[in-house]
Amino acid sequence: MGGDGQVSGGAGIGGAIAGALRTRRGAAAALAFPATRAFQVVLLAAGTFLIVFQGHAMGPLIPMLSAEFGVPAAVAGLLVPAYSLPYSVTALVYGPLSDRLRRGHVILFCLGSLTLALMVTGLAPTLGVLLGIRVAAGAAAGGVVPVSIASIGDLYAYHERGRPIGFVFAALTAGLAAGLSLGPGLAASVGWRGLYLGLAALAAAVLALSALGPAGRPAVHAEMGRPSAGATDYRAVLALGRARRVYALMLAVGACTYGSIAWFGLYANAGYGVGGAAIGAAYLAYGAVCTLSPFTGALADRVGQAALVPAGFAAIALGWLVVALRGPFALSLAGLAAVALGHQLTYPPLAAIASELAPEARGRAMAFNTFSLFLGISGGSLLIGALQSRGFDLAFGSIALIGTLGAIASLVWLRGER
Repeated sequence: MGGDGQVSGGAGIGGAIAGALRTRRGAAAALAFPATRAFQVVLLAAGTFLIVFQGHAMGPLIPMLSAEFGVPAAVAGLLVPAYSLPYSVTALVYGPLSDRLRRGHVILFCLGSLTLALMVTGLAPTLGVLLGIRVAAGAAAGGVVPVSIASIGDLYAYHERGRPIGFVFAALTAGLAAGLSLGPGLAASVGWRGLYLGLAALAAAVLALSALGPAGRPAVHAEMGRPSAGATDYRAVLALGRARRVYALMLAVGACTYGSIAWFGLYANAGYGVGGAAIGAAYLAYGAVCTLSPFTGALADRVGQAALVPAGFAAIALGWLVVALRGPFALSLAGLAAVALGHQLTYPPLAAIASELAPEARGRAMAFNTFSLFLGISGGSLLIGALQSRGFDLAFGSIALIGTLGAIASLVWLRGER
């Protein structure tokens, strides 16, 4: 009897312990964020917005930084390439790394490093230190966008990638518009140091949310094996004629959009006497148009990604041509809206196509996609910078010509592409 009682008691205690453990695990599971695809896309979009916002907020702050550190604006202006150059180069490193490791781990590393860099940015005592930190920030940030798109490629079949890629693109463009317009306004209120310390806090929040997931695993966690032997370096991807054509088109997108719109503010000020508030509103309107990209992404899923690209380049060409004609300012704003529409009809579909160029090396494919985009951004900006002294009509007219060539090339190169 005593032995039976001991067994029964032991079973009762064991059952109680097991029940408590189950209850605790159930409570933890209830508190954990669901690792659904939609939640992962939201996190990827949040990280993308943060990356782009903090990157583009620095440019408009050049006059403020020049005055604070007592250096010419040209010297303070080095902060822009100090960030963008390592960003584009390190994207080529993070892509292969994400092919071999869990993509979520790469994104968490980038977000964690960027959080620290943003914190030190707000505390930088000298311009030299600030330049060094912006180099580190660019190196940290370079993996987030390409690896995020690669993650979407892992999570979604090709015919359903348009909407999630469009959602991330909307966050990207919103970050661009907000960085160029809201960034300077916030810096005027809390100082540029306060702005970047606040961005560091936001980055820490995104990092914490991204680190939550079932069993302590990153919320963004597409499972990937090692790449095949044929995809051990970029040569395997670039050997594909299809890949070279897509990257050439992405280069044109960079030149016609990101590389050009930053000059619209100077154009508006010089040609129409428009001040900072109106210019900021124009950039916000550009971002607002591009937030429609989840809907155009869904359309691309129905009609095919390639079907939208020629129309997108045509809209870009028409928009910059209208701007170059320099009619009433309202007409120039309409031209800018056409460029925004073309932007969302080109970048997301081309990114979706690039995500399927080499599924066994998707990280590499998307990293070179980002690299091509940044080459285009640099080229477009340099082209307008070289031509604007002769008139913005010539500068933006040249970009309209590139857009026209992009429309023709995409009609030919993407023929038969879904």
